Amino acid sequence: LGPYYQRTLDGSTFLGFRMHMDLPVINDGRPLLRQREAELHQRTMAWQQLQTRAELEAQAALERYQRARGLLSELEADASQDLPHELQRLEEQFRAGEVDVLRIFQARTSVIQHRRAVLDSLNELTQAAVAVTAATGLPVEGLLTVSAQQMPPQSH
Repeated sequence: LGPYYQRTLDGSTFLGFRMHMDLPVINDGRPLLRQREAELHQRTMAWQQLQTRAELEAQAALERYQRARGLLSELEADASQDLPHELQRLEEQFRAGEVDVLRIFQARTSVIQHRRAVLDSLNELTQAAVAVTAATGLPVEGLLTVSAQQMPPQSH
């Protein structure tokens, strides 16, 4: 029940009350029920897809972090103190005239490339930690604490 107002093209105005009621025999509410069920099913499917996507992104970010951490630990294990000592020994042999300058240059280039590889792997580890934080909401400090406990001691 409610007010009714209508103006026609010829300028007539109609005022009054209007009453509307569905007959339960003809309209039992099933079409609206089916529509609401379809909307609920659609929202449920969207939620499940978002949840699956978030889980996959988090898993991929964690795997990237673990790979980067493993690569860094391998590079640091390979980075023994022998490289600078070997370079010093080659320089002493150069002073004694036993080794040419090309060998010294190659050794220094090798040391620089190794240090660059370690820095690149540190950069990748940092980016992977940021990806884990973005995907899971875990703080980076927590990852660094866990990594420091699990990684072997660094050799500088």
